[in-house]
Amino acid sequence: MRYNIPAFIWAVIILIIMAFPGDKLPELSFWQFIPFFDKWVHFGLFFIFSGLLGFGFIMQTSFPKLNSNTILSVFLISAIYGGATELMQTFVSSRTADYIDLISDVSGGLIGVVLIKIIFEKVKNKKFHKTI
Repeated sequence: MRYNIPAFIWAVIILIIMAFPGDKLPELSFWQFIPFFDKWVHFGLFFIFSGLLGFGFIMQTSFPKLNSNTILSVFLISAIYGGATELMQTFVSSRTADYIDLISDVSGGLIGVVLIKIIFEKVKNKKFHKTI
């Protein structure tokens, strides 16, 4: 559980960001020069979320199934959470649900958990080779 605290905190941050009314967001005119900036934000939020969640699942030992099925478990959680936050935005002033945002959420989630899994495999293999 303790290894998942950063992911839970990040999930709350995502919820706050997504629940913030669109007309209350600060104007950042210089970001408009980055194509699809909004989609990159969604990608980044869920990339970080799934990386943190994947780290927590890999590190914990209480639920071995979560450890052995990290990519699938984190991907499903990230995709469902992304869908839920997009749906929630339909009820927020000046915000809308967008399927392209959802694709960005899911893509960021998938790449984040795959990357953390690859990193852990490389670290584990290095430790193993050093002990031989």
